[in-house]
Order: sequence, then C-alpha cells, then structure tokens
Amino acid sequence: MQTGQVNVPLGDDLIINEQNMAYKMDSGLGERARIGLIVLSSDQTIEHELRQILDLPGVSFYTNRIYCAPTITPETLKEMENKIPEATRLIMPGLPLDVIAYGCTSGSMLIGIENVYRRIHEARPEVACTAPMQAVAAAFQALASRSIALITPYIMGRPLGSPGDNEEQRNILLAALDLLENAKAGGSILNYTALQ
Repeated sequence: MQTGQVNVPLGDDLIINEQNMAYKMDSGLGERARIGLIVLSSDQTIEHELRQILDLPGVSFYTNRIYCAPTITPETLKEMENKIPEATRLIMPGLPLDVIAYGCTSGSMLIGIENVYRRIHEARPEVACTAPMQAVAAAFQALASRSIALITPYIMGRPLGSPGDNEEQRNILLAALDLLENAKAGGSILNYTALQ
C-alpha cells in the first residue's frame, strides 16, 4: 500500500495538514489486452459487435474511423491505404496496444494485407496487426477446422442476386446450398450467373 499527502483547504484560515490516505494503483484498463481497431467511417456494426464479443475482464478496445467514400468501389477501397497511418496514429496516442485490427475485409484484400500492415507499422511499428480474413484463418487453424463453408450475401463483392429480384436471390441461395450438400472437393468458387 502506498500513501499520499494531501493538504485540504476547508476555508480561508482552516487547512487540514498532511492527511495520509492509503491507496493502491491497479494496472488500468486493458491489463490483459489492449486492442486498437480501424473502422470505416460508414460502418454501423463492428464496434457494437466487438463490445459484445470482447466483454472480457481486462480486455479493452479502442477505435478510430477511417474515411471511406459512401459509394464503395475497388477504387474507393484502395484510396483508404494512404489514410491508414493517420488513423492508426490517433488510436490512443502514447498508450501501448497489443494489436491493431483493420476492420475492412474487402479493403484489406484490395490494398493487400502486407500493405495494410506496413501502413499500420508506419505509425505503430511495435504492434501486432490483423484483419478479418487473417483472423478467420487463425481461428480455423486454432480449431483444426477441416471442412469450411461460407454463404454470404455479397458474392465477390456483389449483392446476392439483383436487388429486389427475390426469385433470383432464392435460386442463388438454393444453388449454394446444393453445392454445400453435393460438393466432392473444396477450393472452388462457383459463380451462379455462369450456370444460367
């Protein structure tokens, strides 16, 4: 236990002299892990979801936003690369972080994961880095996953079928489910529109 000295003024002429109060400092927030997160300016979910997932004692995460144009195209995603160092710099300057996650799957794939990590390291050379696909791969490896299937509403960056075309969307989903049930080998990407 440590003690501190405090002079407490109680009025113009009255001061309590050197009151000793015992105190103990803890390790602060994030004593187990401090996670930085770079979030797209338009993202509405990742922080909420991570707060639910990372609701663990001693684990804290800190975010900063990176500008991304409202219309997402390969070009606008690539434009974010130059903004990564500044977004990284503004995540709790001076506070050590254990890892920084770049929270944009398609952006990290278009920019290139090595480039994303290099740009993060321009601002924080000591920190470990991750991005969604690398985190998924690490989880699969840790779980020794051998058979993995993915169904997403954004196939190769496009919505699942034409917007508003429920019949086409249903057919694509049924084709994906059929592929999952009947595929003999993994590693292939099936483009539904090529089957029509």
